Order: sequence, then structure tokens, then C-alpha cells
Amino acid sequence: MNAQEIKLPAPDRSGGQPLMKSLNERKSARSFSEKDLSDQQLSDLLWAANGFNREDKRTAPTARNCQELELYVILKKRESIFTMQRSISSH
Repeated sequence: MNAQEIKLPAPDRSGGQPLMKSLNERKSARSFSEKDLSDQQLSDLLWAANGFNREDKRTAPTARNCQELELYVILKKRESIFTMQRSISSH
């Protein structure tokens, strides 16, 4: 199984809904849609999970800023290991 690099658009950091509304509507799901995520949706989710939101700082805090988080993305058509490149995240 070989992972391939995919190019994603810059994350859209201006969208979304207010934090309190998101927390109020949060719920667990046990069934999932068969619909694929768009490259833009994937980019936004990956940035939210582990992107750079300022110089040398990530969106997800870690103990002592160790950055031990690894993200793996499995898509129907391709397999990828996500690594946040500064060039992707700084747009």
C-alpha cells in the first residue's frame, strides 16, 4: 500500500458557524454518508485538525508543543498520509 501526495486548495478560514452554536449542535453519529468530501472540505478539516494558524503554532495544542499528532486520510480512490506543509497552511 503506497500513499500518494495530493495537492489541496488553501483552507477557507473565513467560513463556518459560531463556536457556541457548533458546541450546542455537536452530536455523535453511528452512520456515515457514502458521499465523498470535496478537496476544499478535506483541506478545511485537515487545517482545523493540525494546521498552522500563526508562525510556528498549530490549530491543535499539544503538550509542550511537541506536535506528536499524525493524521491519516483514507479515501475511496486514494490513500494519503497528511503532513501539513508550511506552504499549504500559510495561504
